Amino acid sequence: MEKRVGADIAGLLFPHLSSQSGKLGKFFGIDPWFEFSSFVMDHPTFSLAVVSTIIALFVSPPLGGTMLVSGAVSGGVSWLQGNDLSTILRDAGIGGFAGVFGYGVFAGVSRYVGARLAQSTLSPFIQKWLPKIIGGGSGGMADQSAFDWLRDRKFDWRSATIAGMIGILIPYAGAVIDGSPALGKQLQQMIPGVSGDGTLAMPWVKKNGQEAAEGYNKASGKSGGGTAKKEFKAGTPEHKAQRWKEYKEGGGAWSYERWSKNYDNNMQRAKKAQKTMDDYHKRIGWGEREVEVTINGHTRVLDIADLKNQRAIEHKTRTGETPRSGYFSLTKEIKWEVERDAMLVKEDWDITWVFEDARASQPLLEALREAGIKYKIIEKGGT
Repeated sequence: MEKRVGADIAGLLFPHLSSQSGKLGKFFGIDPWFEFSSFVMDHPTFSLAVVSTIIALFVSPPLGGTMLVSGAVSGGVSWLQGNDLSTILRDAGIGGFAGVFGYGVFAGVSRYVGARLAQSTLSPFIQKWLPKIIGGGSGGMADQSAFDWLRDRKFDWRSATIAGMIGILIPYAGAVIDGSPALGKQLQQMIPGVSGDGTLAMPWVKKNGQEAAEGYNKASGKSGGGTAKKEFKAGTPEHKAQRWKEYKEGGGAWSYERWSKNYDNNMQRAKKAQKTMDDYHKRIGWGEREVEVTINGHTRVLDIADLKNQRAIEHKTRTGETPRSGYFSLTKEIKWEVERDAMLVKEDWDITWVFEDARASQPLLEALREAGIKYKIIEKGGT
């Protein structure tokens, strides 16, 4: 009787679905809407968790994925324990909600630890993986503790400890793979990617194909990048004229007077940044300024570099008096710098980003850690 009333109430909210379902029920002998409503009433925790997980997958994929995995694991454990279907679905639903707590603790702890380690002299590898390992253990304990409390209204420190150990082992396994170049390369060779023509190809196939194409281009005198454009020294009349032409060709709407003033201001800021870099270069006493290197066909100009020992500095500094002038975020341009430096790191380069009298956004710092790039934040005149 309660299920029928529930289905009728749901039918008032969704009359069209209820009407169509009634027609199907008369034809097949089973009313889909009534069965669905009955399932929701019999398993409210599981149903609510499913809806919440679907929403989370669209709003925050990492959170939604955590809820999905946590719910599946909890339901699987409940099944292994020999519980009935209702209990398994209930545990799966509770597990999904517990995943929210686990994800929140993991994200908070890993970011806090990562921010603290950024000021240390530990290697980029440790700075990258230690926050995840500590966060994984903390998140695992939080997930299990939330599950036990939501289900039984009590904590089981034994199960929480086991979950914490599992949470540590997962990122630890990632660190082992990442720390073993031979193993990492073997695994990468097994992961297919998308070629330029849209077809799937293994990395070694794409690599050989690219090498063959490059060889053909060299032999035939062709170039994929078109005619090389001559670059003029920044600040010169030729450079300014070139940039104005590029601006207009790109659809720029400013008048020349407005654009010219902005260009001159940018040049002044660039000169100030150059002087600060020169001073920093003198203080550290090694390397050369403005060193150009080529990696995987891409050019990268390193602010300070020692080619023999494969170490380099990317220097970021304040260029104005406003707080914003000393703040660097993960823009498209900076992301491209990070990607090229990551290529160098894979070739055993030691890259450090120095933020002198400047700040960096959390996404930028996380991108550097992920790429294995060191970074440090120093006061003006520091080393």
